[in-house]
Amino acid sequence: MPPCWLPSRASWPVDGQKGHPMNPAAQSYIHEARDLLTQLEQMLLDLEAEASPEAIDSVFRALHTLKGGGSMFGFPALSAFVHHFEDAFDRVREGKIGISKPLLDAALEGRDHVIALLDAGGDAAATAELVGSDQARRILAALEGAVAGAPPAVVRLKRWEVSFRPSKGALRCGMRPDLLLAELRELGACRVRCDVSDLPALDSLDPTQSHLGWVVELTTAQPRSAIETVFVFADDADPRIVPLDQDEEEAAPAAPAPVELAAAETSAAPPAAAAAPAA
Repeated sequence: MPPCWLPSRASWPVDGQKGHPMNPAAQSYIHEARDLLTQLEQMLLDLEAEASPEAIDSVFRALHTLKGGGSMFGFPALSAFVHHFEDAFDRVREGKIGISKPLLDAALEGRDHVIALLDAGGDAAATAELVGSDQARRILAALEGAVAGAPPAVVRLKRWEVSFRPSKGALRCGMRPDLLLAELRELGACRVRCDVSDLPALDSLDPTQSHLGWVVELTTAQPRSAIETVFVFADDADPRIVPLDQDEEEAAPAAPAPVELAAAETSAAPPAAAAAPAA
């Protein structure tokens, strides 16, 4: 069997509604899209209870996947329809508008319409009828109105301690700690300090090796995942991300504090006085 063998068109699965062969890749997209739309419904309902950055990002990524797959596997009308909702939630994700009930209602109705577009399969006439329907126009008008009347985004700032220490040979492999710090600054306000606890004496210093670490107090509205993305290609920097706010649910074990160059000496506490014997 040739390595690039594909089943002949005659052996493709048949679209049960229309009775014509369907590309297996398109059929696979339909199944995966249905699963994703089921998840999307719950994501939207969860957003009504708590519009966390992580939940907003999940909705955006689901819409982005639906749009991209529709364009790739022969559902351009579906892709174009979903694009309107992807754009709306991208604005929410960027903090330009806030979550509102009209926006969520329009998104839930839009989800139902996407299911109808999937049900049409590759039938051009049925798809065109759905695209030009009063329902489609009403949903998109509701979405436009929801975006125009959306409340300002509520910005919740969180504080994180982000520390990293490149491995000894990281600089020779192209590691740029300055670029990592610059990316963190793009996420929010940073207070940076350099950890020199591993810096050797000058006579034994190897300038080709990395001896420094950095500790950054970052204040940002972005989720933890955005901070993790900064280090996606810097695993050898040993990044540690620790929430500093008490109410942060994503708490991780605290990273050990860097050793200072000169630790202050502490005087020994005087021994405790012996308890007086009972009379």
